[in-house]
Amino acid sequence: ITIVGCIFWAISLFLAAGDRESSNKPIRQIVIWWITLGFILTTCYSSGLITQITSPTLSTKMETIQQLVENDFVWTSPYALDLHLMLDFNDTWESTWARRMRVIPDQQNEWKTVASSKVALFGQQYGKEAFTLDSDYPPDLLKKFEITRDCINIYRIGLVFRAGSPYFKPLENHILRFHSGGLVDKIMNDEFEKVAMVKPYVREVFDTMKKTVKVGEQLNVDNLKGAFLMLVIGLIGASFVFLLEMLTIKIKGSSSKGRQNS
Repeated sequence: ITIVGCIFWAISLFLAAGDRESSNKPIRQIVIWWITLGFILTTCYSSGLITQITSPTLSTKMETIQQLVENDFVWTSPYALDLHLMLDFNDTWESTWARRMRVIPDQQNEWKTVASSKVALFGQQYGKEAFTLDSDYPPDLLKKFEITRDCINIYRIGLVFRAGSPYFKPLENHILRFHSGGLVDKIMNDEFEKVAMVKPYVREVFDTMKKTVKVGEQLNVDNLKGAFLMLVIGLIGASFVFLLEMLTIKIKGSSSKGRQNS
């Protein structure tokens, strides 16, 4: 038996060639299966490698305060915020998030912290637009960020009066009328346009549908589970045929010896 002969036998399997009589030993069944498996593994690995390289892997976006806390994030602001107004301190995750607040008045130090740590930024969103007005972050820094799909806090436009104030109802009606008529939307959009004129990259950076691409991962054994399963099944079948041929040869040998003796 030769390796070249086994290769030709393996090729004949793929080409559905006729099963001519062979003088090769039964071990060819196992050798041929190993060669066939080599073809399969090479094909699987090549196709898996191409898929891994050409298909972008999107990272999972963190959407809640719980996910930010579990992933060891902190958040910064150039000035102290009223956390009791923003967060629910009766909630375990929100109270933990409040303790991770970092007030960094110096802009350069804040940029260094944001660039070198796991940091979440507090921004504002109106309609489909989101932006930060408190700090003039550079575009290369902002491009590393994603915006959550839902706002953490939802604010209502209105005025605050003391209880029983006679001005509350008429001014409230005016605000509702301006809001329903689109005046408030126009003012907010104009303010955002002013920011976008100075920093046009904010439209690209703060996209609610944005996702970042993770670094490609190397292929591992999990990518070839199916091929190894075929190896086990094929070896079991090849071993069975091998033992069957060995048994057949022994029976034929015993029969021929019996005829010669008789």
